[in-house]
Amino acid sequence: MNYRLATLIFFLAFLCQASLLNLVAILGTTPNMILCLVIVFAFLYDQDNFGIVLGVVFGLLYDICYMPYVGISAMWYFVLALCVMFSREILNKENIGTVLMMTVFGTFGFNFLTWCSYWLLGDKTSIMTMLKCQPLEIAWNAVFVSILYAVVIRRVIKHRRDRFYQ
Repeated sequence: MNYRLATLIFFLAFLCQASLLNLVAILGTTPNMILCLVIVFAFLYDQDNFGIVLGVVFGLLYDICYMPYVGISAMWYFVLALCVMFSREILNKENIGTVLMMTVFGTFGFNFLTWCSYWLLGDKTSIMTMLKCQPLEIAWNAVFVSILYAVVIRRVIKHRRDRFYQ
């Protein structure tokens, strides 16, 4: 995969997240497609830094378009991508369970750190408001990551489950 294709995928996710996903929202909750792309790309692509670079770029773009403060999402996407990249050294890429586990922790961590940042900047949204949306958003993100992982893993690892593959 090259940066053009990865940028196109992130751009389509950005457009869908901002417009189309609101049509399928359950209890006002939709998947965070950019977060899911950051997790999957940072975990699966060793040589390229798609997750970090495009996470920061589209995090800034999302903040500029839809958030009251610019840079919060980009900063936490960057931190999340770094954590995922460090964890891929000890976790198995070919196991979807590890990616789903990182999705659960990544979703909760990203949302909690974003809430903390907004709270420090003066937003008085209750933590309970953020916490009550977490189970549904984690489920949405897990479904999206499962589909994305099934598509992307075939491009990254050509011969999965081959007995001669090390």
